[in-house]
Parts: sequence; C-alpha cells; structure tokens
Amino acid sequence: MQETAASYFSLDKFSWREVTIHGPPGSQPAAENADGGIEETAAAGGFHYRGSALASFPCRNRFILWHYHDVILDLLEVSMDADLAHNALRLQLADGGVLLPGPCVHELGTVHLVLLFATTAAVYRLVLPHPEAIAKDPSLTLAGDGLPPSVFAFVKPDSFQGPDTAPLFPPSSSPVPITSCSGWVSVSGLSTFALPSSSGGICVIQLPPIGSHGPPIRTELKETSVMRRLWTSFLPSSISGSSEAESAPASVAVHVFSGETIVLALCRDLSLRLWSCQQAQCLMTHSLLDYLALDQESLAGRVEKLLLKKASGGIPTALRFGLYLGIRDAPQISLFELILVDNQLKLNHLVNYSCPEGYTLVDFQPSNREVWG
Repeated sequence: MQETAASYFSLDKFSWREVTIHGPPGSQPAAENADGGIEETAAAGGFHYRGSALASFPCRNRFILWHYHDVILDLLEVSMDADLAHNALRLQLADGGVLLPGPCVHELGTVHLVLLFATTAAVYRLVLPHPEAIAKDPSLTLAGDGLPPSVFAFVKPDSFQGPDTAPLFPPSSSPVPITSCSGWVSVSGLSTFALPSSSGGICVIQLPPIGSHGPPIRTELKETSVMRRLWTSFLPSSISGSSEAESAPASVAVHVFSGETIVLALCRDLSLRLWSCQQAQCLMTHSLLDYLALDQESLAGRVEKLLLKKASGGIPTALRFGLYLGIRDAPQISLFELILVDNQLKLNHLVNYSCPEGYTLVDFQPSNREVWG
C-alpha cells in the first residue's frame, strides 16, 4: 500500500490545496526520545469505502490515500470511474510538533467520514460528509463545480478547532516522549486516541461525540496492577517484571467490545498487554516467548521492529490481529484473536508465519483470510 500511495503522490495531475493548522491553545510538543525520536517520520497508507465494490454505490471504485512527512500530511481521494473535484489536500501542521505514525479513516454509516491523526503536540479529528450524503444533498454536490466533489472539498481552516482537537499535554503537565498513535471512532462519534510513550505507559485522549462540545478526557495507562476479572477463562503464561522503559509499548491498537474501550499493546519486552480505558487498568500481560523458537537469552539485542495491526473486516464479538516480531535472522508474524463469549474476553493464538529470507518488511496488514506485507 505504501508503494501504491507513493506512486499516486508522485503524479503532477493533481492541484493541491493547502491548509495550515496552528493547533489548539496550550499545545506543547512531546519530549525527545532517548533513542533519537520517532522511528518513522515519513510513511503512506490508504483506505477503501465499505461500499466500494457495489455498482450502484456513490463510493464505487473510490478510495483515499495519505502520505506524511514531518509536518506535512497529504490527503488524496481518487475514483477509478470519474474525476473528483478538489480531491487533493495538503495539511501543514504548525503546532510545534511532528506527525505521528497512525493516521486512520472511519465511516460512520453513510453520514460522516472521520479522519484521526496526531502530532507530538496535539490530536486532531476531521469530520467530513460521507460520499453518499454528498450525493443525496444538492447543496453539497454544487461544491464540485460540475464534477463529483471529493470529501476534501469541504475542509476549511476552522475544521480543526473546538472539540475536534486537543493538546497532548495540559499546560500543567510535563511532556513525555510519544512514538505513535492509534485511533478508534464509536458509532456516536466518540473518538479515542492511544499514544504510547517510549518511557512507558500510554496516553489516552477521548474527544466528545460529533456535534457535542464537552472537554477532552485524558487517561494515563500504566501497569501498576494486573486484573483478571474479565479474563477468568484465560491465564497468562508469564508476567514480566521488567522496568517501565524495557516494557514500554512499541505498537498499539484501540478497539471496543460491548461498550468497553480496550487498548492492545505490543511491548518491547515481547509481551502483549491489554488495557481497559474505562478502568485505567491493565487486564492482562501475556508473554510471546511461548510462540518463538528462541529463548530469552538468544533474543538479547536482536529485536529490531515490532508492529501490531488489527485485521480488516470481522464481527463485533471478535477481533483478529497480527503481530510482527522483527527479530534479526528470525522475523515472524503471529496471528491472534480476541473473542467475546458470555461478556468475557478470550485470547486465542491462531498461527505463526516465518517471514521470507532476504526481504525487509516495511508494513503489513492482516485480514480475516490472509496477510498482506
């Protein structure tokens, strides 16, 4: 996907509209990481609509691509059937931070399209009309000047103000180093950002539902205790006693089970942790050493890259996700599944894949049937 996105952004056919974002009042950049900063300061990705394969749907053969570098986020909506008006948007971030890995797009039915992204200074939510809502509203279709308007035709400088943005750190707090971002949008539009820190812990920021004007809610997730109240059917194989920095989350994902917002974290000590945002508690710590052909001593200094990715598709009572364990000379992808049974969550290990020799994995994406890398 990164190569596909990069090929589109290299084309000169698009006319880019630039919007500068100054950030919310009081925003301050995160602290510097001890290892030199964010691992990825440039990356690309994409999103396809749920109805992109339906012949009669306004989203047919239509998708969104993004590319970011330092303080610039390029957004492009492309249709394979028709030219879209005002489909190329360049966001210039001027809040004092740099863009974090993890921009994501969510559909709220056929009414709204929501883009979540963050810098090391603030989180942002961009609420746009869904293409089907545009097609049904003559006042919106006029924005295309005779062509189908892109969702980005409706972005204005004030789209990033009020309840749709929040600083990472309140003025009274001390910034910590932040490495990435993962987001989730509920059916009401409540938007959750999970931002892991290289010093240990996860900062969770929730923006109010779309259309409301409540303040952002901040929660800090730190492993002070392990609760198994929701995990009576599952016993962790190992609980690590490592320091906060050694067990710091390297990659995270946000999901909702039966109204409970959870954060999954793949940590540097090769453990999988699961948090409840409502309780601000670590519910489970599970060692991944059981799924490796190497012992802990053999792993010293060989863990080069760790990624956690949720699978696309699925059902409300199950979450399938993949872990890339970038161990030098022995990289692998492990697939797991969280299942909600009788209001309790159960974790199942599905399969391990050894990565082909001679290839360097840049990114991967699991689905319910296959893994793309």
